[in-house]
Amino acid sequence: MSPSRETSLVGWLLLLVALTLPTACTGYRPSNMEEQIEGDAEGECADELDNDNDSYIDCDDEGCVADPACAGDDDDSAGDDDTGDDDTGDDDTADAADDDDTADAADDDDTADDDDTAEDDDDSFPTDFELDCTDGLDNDNDGWTDCEDDDCWGDAECMEMDCTDGIDNDSDGMTDCVDPDCSIIPGCIEMDCADGVDNDGDGFTDCADDDCSWMTACMEMDCGDGLDNDGDGLADCADGDCSWAPGCYESNCSDNMDDEGDGLIDCADPDCSMEMYCMEGDCTNGVDDDSDGAIDCNDSDCAWDSICSGTSFSCVPVAPILCGETKSAQHSSLGFSDVPYWSCGTSPSTSTPHTGYGGPEVIYEFVAPATHTSAQALIVTGAPGLDLFLIPNAGSGCESAACTQYGDTFSTFSITEGVSYYIAVDSLMGQGGAFDITLSCF
Repeated sequence: MSPSRETSLVGWLLLLVALTLPTACTGYRPSNMEEQIEGDAEGECADELDNDNDSYIDCDDEGCVADPACAGDDDDSAGDDDTGDDDTGDDDTADAADDDDTADAADDDDTADDDDTAEDDDDSFPTDFELDCTDGLDNDNDGWTDCEDDDCWGDAECMEMDCTDGIDNDSDGMTDCVDPDCSIIPGCIEMDCADGVDNDGDGFTDCADDDCSWMTACMEMDCGDGLDNDGDGLADCADGDCSWAPGCYESNCSDNMDDEGDGLIDCADPDCSMEMYCMEGDCTNGVDDDSDGAIDCNDSDCAWDSICSGTSFSCVPVAPILCGETKSAQHSSLGFSDVPYWSCGTSPSTSTPHTGYGGPEVIYEFVAPATHTSAQALIVTGAPGLDLFLIPNAGSGCESAACTQYGDTFSTFSITEGVSYYIAVDSLMGQGGAFDITLSCF
């Protein structure tokens, strides 16, 4: 064979290889061939053939996603997600362990699920919030229905909008002025404190209503007329409003008379505590020099005597106080007892325990009744710097060393029937002023 014919034959062989070799490779399409798509002809998505030579057959090919033959499949090639197919782990209607249908008792994706037609992800409102506050249903299943649910707070349907119609408009069990929603409505405030009428319908009339606590009509304005002017059950000097009115304190501390009619005579009256005649002149003679019932170091007058410089001092009660009673007094240089140390107090100015309360103190005695087990003393109004001290009677009366509780404005404590408790109002670093103290029992 001549060289030219040999060269020509080799060329034809190479051309033949070039034309046939690419067509043997999976997925190759010559550029001059029309591109094929699995599913572009009817029946291609169910013929078990790779019609477009992309290595994906029927429903596994993305071209068949919308084909009716593939409507029941989720993600695999075995077709185990169609109705009636019960392979382990499948998601079809008849599988007892499936997760996507409505007929499966153990499924979690049916009517209220996260994956189907009525799934939670497509709901128009979240089920963990009480959106309808008037349907009588616990929409979010938290145990609270409608206005009882905090989700409905501020909803117009859950507020007492009419405070005078005698109706519980918001169904919270409270009607009109009894409902806190009406607390600032004019019709729910005791405006007339002397008409004998419960104007705001809260169960309290005139001065018995807290709304009237600072009204002139509810204060003892005349302390010498023998009348209970403010209707609080206390007349003239017996009323705390008159504690510092002329005629309501012991003006003469040596006449052996109860000048103001409070039951305390001369030096036994705290009004006389700072009078020279009522001060313990000798703290070591065993005599009650000022006739106040306290002898030598037990007398607060001897608090600073070197003989009496211990850490416990006797305190002298001013008057008894009862459950539910409010007392008014003045803590100042005209005060009553003068205890320099309290075992349960601390001076913020010096960080030294017990000191900083130079007195004078105002001390009340409370005898626990059988009807209650605890009590709370509260300074309702008072000058800055006033503190409370609780001293239970451990058998030796009122002793500063027996102090058990200290509070800036209040002290809550357990009580035992028949035991005396002394409640002292003291002033830090000599501060003082008028105050009101209330004792509540529970």
